[in-house]
Amino acid sequence: MLFLAHPSIDPDVSRFWEFQSLITKPLGMVLSVVLIWRLIGWPCLFGVLTVVLAQGINVLITRILLQRERLRRKATDGKLQIVTEYVSAIRHLRWYGWQELWQDHIMKARQHELNLRIITSLWGILISFTNNLASGMFPVAAFYAYTVLAGQPLRVDVAFPALQLFNMLEGSLREIPGLITVLLNARIAVGRIEDFMAEPNKDPIPQPSGLGAKPELMLQSASFAWPGTGRPALHEISITFPVGLTLVTGKGKYSLG
Repeated sequence: MLFLAHPSIDPDVSRFWEFQSLITKPLGMVLSVVLIWRLIGWPCLFGVLTVVLAQGINVLITRILLQRERLRRKATDGKLQIVTEYVSAIRHLRWYGWQELWQDHIMKARQHELNLRIITSLWGILISFTNNLASGMFPVAAFYAYTVLAGQPLRVDVAFPALQLFNMLEGSLREIPGLITVLLNARIAVGRIEDFMAEPNKDPIPQPSGLGAKPELMLQSASFAWPGTGRPALHEISITFPVGLTLVTGKGKYSLG
């Protein structure tokens, strides 16, 4: 049995088990900066400035990535909608020879989704590149300010502990793009679920009242046969369908009206 989910609900809402990383990684970055400050003093502010500039650039990139990600989710919804309709009507489409046309529609929707996936991936790569550049420039800027501007000698007992702290800071910065992606996916998915839950309920079908109300559908002395067969399956059927849901059942068959 095939189950197709509503296209407005994203199955991958959020990787909630990474919630602790949203706290530990930024906290580790702050602690690394504090320890570097205690080790080399104010020259570390030049390195911190590179990180701040990189994160400012990432804010702008993240806004663009958020817009592209929403477009990509809409494209995925459109593709799923076409696939759902294709699977539901596959028998009739093959009977009339329309399956090739629908497959072309599906492939075009899929290609559009893949193009948007490539664009969002490129923006994500740009975020990673910015963070890696900032983590590499942090020790360069800090050591430059420590030796040139402050005029302090770069001793071994200062350089090696500082490099170790820089590596810790780099590890925290390396995890930030993944955390940004998790937050974006969670924000978009939760927003889509909220939009779906905020949709109004379907209005009930008004039922006719009074003797003068006419039925929605009526058949008189009707006969039905499957296409390609000369023998009718139903003979001389006279039936009236009232307004609302009608269920016709039989051996191995059912139909909703």
